[in-house]
Amino acid sequence: MKMRLWIALLMVGWFVTVHSEPSLTQTAPSQDASDKKQEALPTSDAELLPMREQVDTQIKDAQDALKAWTSILSRLQRSKSAVATIQQPDQEAFTRASTLLRNRDFKKAAAEIEGVAFTFQTLFDSACPTYSASSSSDMQSDASQLQSQCLRDVRVVEEKTLGAPNLAFLGPLYKTPSPTQNDISQDDITAASTALGAAKFQEIRKDLDSRLDKFILDATTQQQQTQSNLDALQKKHDKIAAQLAKSKTEINQLAIELGLPLFCATVLFMLCIPIVVQSFSRNQDSDKQIQAIFASGILVEIITVLLLTMTVLILGLAGKIQGEVLGTLLGGISGYVLNRVRGKSQAAADTPMSHEASSPTSTPATS
Repeated sequence: MKMRLWIALLMVGWFVTVHSEPSLTQTAPSQDASDKKQEALPTSDAELLPMREQVDTQIKDAQDALKAWTSILSRLQRSKSAVATIQQPDQEAFTRASTLLRNRDFKKAAAEIEGVAFTFQTLFDSACPTYSASSSSDMQSDASQLQSQCLRDVRVVEEKTLGAPNLAFLGPLYKTPSPTQNDISQDDITAASTALGAAKFQEIRKDLDSRLDKFILDATTQQQQTQSNLDALQKKHDKIAAQLAKSKTEINQLAIELGLPLFCATVLFMLCIPIVVQSFSRNQDSDKQIQAIFASGILVEIITVLLLTMTVLILGLAGKIQGEVLGTLLGGISGYVLNRVRGKSQAAADTPMSHEASSPTSTPATS
């Protein structure tokens, strides 16, 4: 009675323990199951191999994109550093140009103005990220578009500055080897001192620096995103490779764990069959039959073929033998067995004929 009571109490306690905390036994596992479901990979090689090829292609594209973003980011940073090192033009050049103009030295006056304009042109050229032809062919579309946008923005500022109407005299002045009073005047020098002064230079450099900071930030963001995508793809590739290796290892291990015992059992079974037959047989000639079986060597041949076959299969599953060599070895073993069977059948068929040919024929008696 007491034993039944203790058993009833244990069953009630187990029931209360299991059903009193559903959040621990049901809710948490369901959340883990959902997480595992998102990260689950196919188990068959037929699905894993195409997936790995696709991931390899994505990794290559991501590596090319990362290389492109790293390259454009480096160029933008060099452009920003170059803009910061450009010295502002000499403001005394306008005073010297006015003096030379009054002395009717138009060529030197034009050279002073051209020197100031060249400093501005150098500022704009330094703000443009340059690239060689070999590297531009490797640029991805997004990185190339960002660089093209940067070039366009810099050229727009350049056109507004050096292409202003009050500096229209600079174009013909560059092409004139010996300028005259018709090519440059005091009004032109005054307009140039206003459009190309120190304040304007600082304003333009600040504008270019701000634009380059924006493009550098965009390139840095794209580089980080591409790196994160590449890391995720690499992890996925490693998981697929691990899954393929795991499935192969499981198959090989299962084949070895099942194959070796079955092979040993088969060998023992084949060795035991004649002994069992001899033990339970009531035929007086059973001993001679068993001795004939062992003397014929058929058991040794069968065991040897099984041993070779199992060894070849185990080496093939372990990856020590290539598929082509494995097929050749199995084909050779099969051919050997079939030739032996056919040879023995042919010999057995020829034996009675030889006996009939060698037996003497009886001649009828003559009276």
